[in-house]
Amino acid sequence: MFRTLLLSAALLWSSTGLAAADDLDDKIDQAEELGQEIYNQDIAAWVATDELLVFLGDNSDFDADTLGGWISYRDGRRRYKTVFFSKDTDNPRALFEVESKRRDIKKAKAVDRALDEEELGLWRARSLMLSQEFEACMDYTPYNSVVVEKEGGGYYGYLFAATKEPDLVVLGRHYRFDINAEGSEILGTHAFSKGCYALPFEENSVALMTTHIVSNHPEEHHVFANLMWDKEFYISTGNDDTQVLWKVSKGKISTLDLD
Repeated sequence: MFRTLLLSAALLWSSTGLAAADDLDDKIDQAEELGQEIYNQDIAAWVATDELLVFLGDNSDFDADTLGGWISYRDGRRRYKTVFFSKDTDNPRALFEVESKRRDIKKAKAVDRALDEEELGLWRARSLMLSQEFEACMDYTPYNSVVVEKEGGGYYGYLFAATKEPDLVVLGRHYRFDINAEGSEILGTHAFSKGCYALPFEENSVALMTTHIVSNHPEEHHVFANLMWDKEFYISTGNDDTQVLWKVSKGKISTLDLD
């Protein structure tokens, strides 16, 4: 009987450990996927904004004051569409749209149309997120916004503290909002750090190192920063008894042996 109890306990510990490992693997996979998508959207919005500025310079009759913001989303396997919409809070309209693949512009044109169903959902989620109160880093403003469609419905909305200083990488205080499929309710809010902080950046730096205390693994904002700055990140999680050193390189997360 005692041997049976020991065997049952061992099997329970083994299955629990495997489940925890699987759960961690799933979280790392998700962080990699979301970080890559955030980066893709950021590049799409960047090249689209440059294209819009060129258009505005050549078309003085276009009233830029009517623009209320933008949304970017995957429009095909590798292409993205960025839509600049009007300031209307009840019936936003698309006024300029850009299709891009990585940093290449495929199409760009002024339009005047209603947002389609996918765009309207992204717009609702973005508007709801921006209406929330949150503790901002006043030294790193304005905040940049990204909305990612979740598998199975709903959205992740992100607010990223930013800076115009070329020698700083801002890692806090960023936020993720879990938003329902209707874009009408915040289901949860996650702060990626406890405070505001940035890492000094030098062009000849081989890598950047930081600690992370709000989870036991690197998250999507680390992957995004790695891709954006094209530098490896070394991230320490846990305490003295549970410390793990991670590497984020080329959008992938891995552990390093501390022994």
